[in-house]
Amino acid sequence: MPLRNPKVVDPNIVQSVSAIRTVDITMASTTYATLQSLSITTTGSTNILIWISYCLSFSTGVTNECRLRLQVDGTTILVSGEEEFTIAQSGAIVHRVAGATAAAHTITLQWRIGNTGEGTLRCRPATAPPEGVSIFAMEVSV
Repeated sequence: MPLRNPKVVDPNIVQSVSAIRTVDITMASTTYATLQSLSITTTGSTNILIWISYCLSFSTGVTNECRLRLQVDGTTILVSGEEEFTIAQSGAIVHRVAGATAAAHTITLQWRIGNTGEGTLRCRPATAPPEGVSIFAMEVSV
């Protein structure tokens, strides 16, 4: 099967932006806080495709719960179930925002521990890769 010419640009792709966490951060609260965010200024009534990948860990060797929340412009779009893991967990989130108006939009991934007294949740791209988080957003016209 022939490969698609990488120099051919899809006319439906308006723009793309990305954000990658480079600094270590920890979380030991049951209140959501920002793990990573990015901004994209859309040009019209378009769609925003969002891809998030993450690898997180807990400081203890017992099973703990992590919860993730995706927000666009401060509105919760998606809340994960309980991500239960002992040491490290990786995963991805893919979401489409339909009919985004022409404006600046902020995409935010938030995190928290599941229950009080659980270990410290960590995202350590600087000191313990492959831990980290990245967000990629693409504005498309279809």
